[in-house]
Amino acid sequence: MAYEFGFYNFLFPDELQDPCISLSCMGIEQRWNTDYYFDNRDRNIDSYLFQYTLKGEGIYESHGKRFRLKPGQGIFIHIPDDEKYYMPADTTDQPWEFIFLLLRGDSVSGYYELITKKAGKILDLPLQNSAIQTLFDLYNQTQSGRMFHPFLASEFAYRFLCRLCQSVIHNEADYSNRTQAAIKIMETQYASIEGIERIAGLLDISPNHLTREFTRETGVPPIKYLTNIRLQQAAALLRETALPVHHIAVTCGFSCGNYFTKIFRKHMNATPQEYRREWK
Repeated sequence: MAYEFGFYNFLFPDELQDPCISLSCMGIEQRWNTDYYFDNRDRNIDSYLFQYTLKGEGIYESHGKRFRLKPGQGIFIHIPDDEKYYMPADTTDQPWEFIFLLLRGDSVSGYYELITKKAGKILDLPLQNSAIQTLFDLYNQTQSGRMFHPFLASEFAYRFLCRLCQSVIHNEADYSNRTQAAIKIMETQYASIEGIERIAGLLDISPNHLTREFTRETGVPPIKYLTNIRLQQAAALLRETALPVHHIAVTCGFSCGNYFTKIFRKHMNATPQEYRREWK
């Protein structure tokens, strides 16, 4: 995979300094020498770092234990903590290349605890993994100048966390045929599906049965999964069109503009109008 190196910061407006999930910075870097060294005990920032090795090797230390990071391995760690990561002295003839992002916000901790409890802080993920591809998508859009607004970047950060959870905890390949069918219905009929009852009817099962089975396999209730799809589609229309907010609400399957605004603000930490202004 071809890529260029770079580092980007994202800053929220003064009135929104504590969003539930925010992307502080991200980048793709290449390190050649041992000057690259971080001791998280000395860093006074409450953040979460995900760093994924693309080429070469790095070292990660946790509470005195030392691990060598190779391509296809990522670390997901909390700062501050008793951890270090750095360029090893014995491989300075080959650079360490990695993609990373730094997340902040109260809601990140739940994802972090869920992921690290299940899989640990070192994650083995193929380059084709949907979470890793989301990182590259975010990076490429940022580098090209299409992604410089913090709201939009943080939307991608939320998407990354969801896909990382899905990769680590719930493997899509293990979903039952019925759950896969339910997801397909949501993705193709999100604008017209009236609720879980309708999806359950199409699958010839009860709504309670659908909710139990879907939640068990995906980790997310079907109504929340459907809402997330609608929000992603609505966010895209806010960014890319001048359609009125109430029209976008109905187009994406929300009952009215007021309800859409309430749900959008809850998940995106901004009203649809604020989100659109940041994008313009």
